[in-house]
Amino acid sequence: MFGKKLIFLFVASLFLSVAYAEETKEETNNSAETQKAENVTKSNKNKGLVTFDFEKTTVTFIMGDDNLRDNSMYSPKFKISSATNYDDFADSFMGYSNRTKGATQLTLFHREEGLLPHFSATIGLAFNLEHKMDSVTDTMSTKIVEGGSFLELNYTNDFLISARFYPYNADKIALGFFPGMKWGTRTVFPQNDDPVPGAQVLFGYGPMSVYAAFKTHAQPLKDKLNTEMVPMETIYGVFAGATYDDDSLKVSLQGAFIDKGDNVNIDEKSIEDPDSDEMLSYGVDLFAEYKGGSFIGEPLGLTSYSKGEWRDPDYTSKMAYRGRLEGSFLGERLANAEYLTVDGENSDSVTKSMYAYAAAAEASFRYDHFRVFGLFSYRSLEFLVFDAPGVSPFETIPEDADTRGELAFALNADYNYSIFWIGVSGGYKIPATYKAPGSNSITVIKDRITSNSVSTAFSRTREPLPEGKDASDILFAKILLKAKFTESLSTNLEFGYTRDKNMSKLVEADDNSGESGLVMDFDDSEVQNILSLFFSVEGRF
Repeated sequence: MFGKKLIFLFVASLFLSVAYAEETKEETNNSAETQKAENVTKSNKNKGLVTFDFEKTTVTFIMGDDNLRDNSMYSPKFKISSATNYDDFADSFMGYSNRTKGATQLTLFHREEGLLPHFSATIGLAFNLEHKMDSVTDTMSTKIVEGGSFLELNYTNDFLISARFYPYNADKIALGFFPGMKWGTRTVFPQNDDPVPGAQVLFGYGPMSVYAAFKTHAQPLKDKLNTEMVPMETIYGVFAGATYDDDSLKVSLQGAFIDKGDNVNIDEKSIEDPDSDEMLSYGVDLFAEYKGGSFIGEPLGLTSYSKGEWRDPDYTSKMAYRGRLEGSFLGERLANAEYLTVDGENSDSVTKSMYAYAAAAEASFRYDHFRVFGLFSYRSLEFLVFDAPGVSPFETIPEDADTRGELAFALNADYNYSIFWIGVSGGYKIPATYKAPGSNSITVIKDRITSNSVSTAFSRTREPLPEGKDASDILFAKILLKAKFTESLSTNLEFGYTRDKNMSKLVEADDNSGESGLVMDFDDSEVQNILSLFFSVEGRF
């Protein structure tokens, strides 16, 4: 079975056509005034930890199998689409690598100097072509979604003033650096399929910069459900941050406040102040990076570490190193799980704040063409369910609940020769758990849960275990080969192993068990010891 799949991948790759397009380079004006402006722009790039660069047009081909051992409905033999199942643990660890970019992105980009001295404008229009595979009906649907279009106006002299406007999707305005810790994107809003427009203003001088941003949720005029289950208030988020960034040290402090609207679990008629049930969220994030030598890059992944674009490491210096630290604190006002009914005695305690914590540390080193990356992270249970919000939606976690946060570690190493990279990595996770008061069943929280998350047989971020069964630690290992044939086209081949004894499988009930229909099987080795194989080709221009 394995041999046939490998042959199929190899034959398919032979029929891939290579398209190459070089980036157009902007002409440089050598006048002293223009050169000075360019230097200031360069020194202030990417301030505020809000991404200022723009993604390229991409076409991505991905073929593979989440689980070579299991050929049930959980595992299509081959897949040409996004693969976001938890089986892909090796490729989603803290956002280091992901396959969510199994789609085509169309980018239209224009930059020009202004009619007034020191002014310039940048316009970007982006669309994503998303594919969704239905493993039951064996059909694939495709839709076009907006991908982060923006308008930007810059004034560059001895300092930088930049104003950027997102008409449809302001996801790039968010707290945090590591993808697994980023907070404040569209997922924080209860109706997060609707547009979230926003804008930001940044001021930079030398290595220092400050920014402020605002975004809101473009909700429909009419309640979709014709009930109070959908908050209709104007909801919004404000962001601000300050960054110091020179050649070796970067330190950034950011904060945000987001009003998510009414808590649907609280009847406003039963409380004295109708506004006291609003879900108010806030957070602070501190990030620091110290580096030396030429650009060390990011770990190998089937796609990229950041925004679907993998930047080549710079091997100019003999050695390079980098250290990163990040800590995040979040708070949110929710329905008080201890007082879910309102009476005269505890009416003031109908809401309560839930606090969440997360931290990550990375150390990386390169000698010649050999690189090593180590990443450690802690995310509290509250952090993982913060955008849901809560294990039970819109409620705090009960004080008597038995809970545990998540600890995880990953190690990546690779070697480069000419246009080729070979990499290995491994990781270990002690997953977060939740056991409700009075219950004997543990729920394993495997990754972050958003407000529109739905646990299904195909993508489960939370796994309820049978009564009396303890949660198991998760580990993974993988081998990855990368080849970059031109500046526009690269290929990746990955083979991975994941061990997760928390995984279950729907099977037909045993005739002798007294049950009927489909039941959960927690002892199937084929879904708990997972072998995965993926091949990708990515074109960028």
